[in-house]
Amino acid sequence: MIYAWFFVIGLIFGSFVNVLIYRFSANKYFWRKRSYCPLCDKTLTWYELIPLLSFFVQLGRCRGCRGKISWQYPVVEITTGLLFTIGFWHYGWQVVLLKYLIFCVFGLALSFIDGYKKEVPDQLSVTLILFLLVTSLFTTNDWWQLAGATIIGTGFFAVIHYASKGQWMGDGDIRLGAIMGLIIGNVFGLIVALGIASITASIYGLVRNAISRRWIRQIAFGPFLLFGAWLALFLPTSIILKMVTII
Repeated sequence: MIYAWFFVIGLIFGSFVNVLIYRFSANKYFWRKRSYCPLCDKTLTWYELIPLLSFFVQLGRCRGCRGKISWQYPVVEITTGLLFTIGFWHYGWQVVLLKYLIFCVFGLALSFIDGYKKEVPDQLSVTLILFLLVTSLFTTNDWWQLAGATIIGTGFFAVIHYASKGQWMGDGDIRLGAIMGLIIGNVFGLIVALGIASITASIYGLVRNAISRRWIRQIAFGPFLLFGAWLALFLPTSIILKMVTII
């Protein structure tokens, strides 16, 4: 039963993630206005904002203008629900669960925004870094590992960014490197996460180029970095050490 409750809580936070994605992608003020239809600007009532249920009851359309609502909304809500449920299954009632949930909410929003705009908003990424720093005060046992992972994650992308004058990596990736180090908390896990991100991004790029039949030079790397960080959280230490030797 508790897993079902965490899934429902995840759905609710998934609705919040959708607000972050839309308003930051569209350069809208976040706090200034209640939720509204992006097509007709109609202010939405409470029963139009019930996570997942409202989308299907309204057959994926706005009750005002009958315009189609993007499938992104239920997908993000379900994904957040699953991430919350997996987190509770893995961590239980530990303080580190709060750190994980914060990472999931902001990380998922950053992934979609970077995918849409190829930008990592300062407001969200810096806020997430601060949250992770504060929660680390109560969850970290090895400060040297945490500091090492954070410095290496930040420094790795900073060197690439400044060496290429921003051509290969944006400054947002520097902040994502800090986020990866803070959430993973150890150097070996960070190396594995970077390896996972590089492999999955390469596969995605090759498949996308093959389907489109044209060479796409740039892809958003943020979603792959955050996915690599998330996956590294659940890998046993023995597997991480084996993967590090391979990488």
